Amino acid sequence: MLPLEYPLWSSLFIDPKASPIFADFDGFPRMCIHTSKHDMHFDDAVKLAENAHKASVYVKMNYWDTPRHHLERLSSKDAEHSYRLAATFVDDCISLGA
Repeated sequence: MLPLEYPLWSSLFIDPKASPIFADFDGFPRMCIHTSKHDMHFDDAVKLAENAHKASVYVKMNYWDTPRHHLERLSSKDAEHSYRLAATFVDDCISLGA
């Protein structure tokens, strides 16, 4: 573990390799994000979508009001809906040539 006094410690938190919310999104392709409002990284998903959108990246964000952040691993109506939304996103990207 690194001590807090380590000179590069604070810069690690804004490194895009540590968190994609700090990435440069210029030229990124269309993006689809699936998350749960109860996921501990929900705020990061929102910030990721906002930052990509600011860089003129088309972003489709879908979220569920369920504590199951891994709903695609389950056999449920929400999981099926998530798969359909992802498939539609991919189909749209292919048809647009994006």
